Amino acid sequence: FSNLKIDQYLSENKENNNSKDYLQSVLSKEDLEFNDPLVKLAMNNSLVNYASNYLGMIPIIGQIQLWYSPNNSKADEGSQFFHLDYADVSQFKVFIFVDDIDENTGPLTFISALNSEKIVRKINYKLSNEEIRVPDEIILDEVHSDDWVKGVGSKGQILCVDTCKC
Repeated sequence: FSNLKIDQYLSENKENNNSKDYLQSVLSKEDLEFNDPLVKLAMNNSLVNYASNYLGMIPIIGQIQLWYSPNNSKADEGSQFFHLDYADVSQFKVFIFVDDIDENTGPLTFISALNSEKIVRKINYKLSNEEIRVPDEIILDEVHSDDWVKGVGSKGQILCVDTCKC
C-alpha cells in the first residue's frame, strides 16, 4: 500500500514538492480517511498498548505521515544533523520500513535518551535556540559512534523512538 502511494507521488508531485530533497512528505490530510490502512495501523491495539505503556497514558495520534527519503546523495543540512523534536516533552513515534534499511541506505540514527540528556546539559541545548541542529563532531565528543543507534531492518519492520528525548 505505502509503496503504491510513494510511486504515485513520484510520478505526479515530486517536482511540486518544495520540501527537502532528502525527506519529502507524500501524504496530505485529505489523503486519509478513517478506513485507510495507515489509519487502521496507527490505531492497532498492539501499537496503542505500547504507546500507552511508554507514555503512561492513552495516546493521541498527532500526525500520520508517509515520507519519501531517497538515498541518492549525502545531505549535510537540516534534520540530517542530530536534533530533538519539539512536538512535546515526550512522544511515541513509529517508523515503518517500506524497504529494507541497512547501514548503506541512510538509516535513522539517534542516541539514547540518557546520552541525549547529557549532551543537552553540556551544550545548553534548547529548542528555542536559533540553531537546534547539532553537528556530528559535537555528539562524538560525548558519545562514541559505536553507541549511536541505527534504525536498520527489513521491509515491514517497525522502529519506535521518542524523538523528543533521543
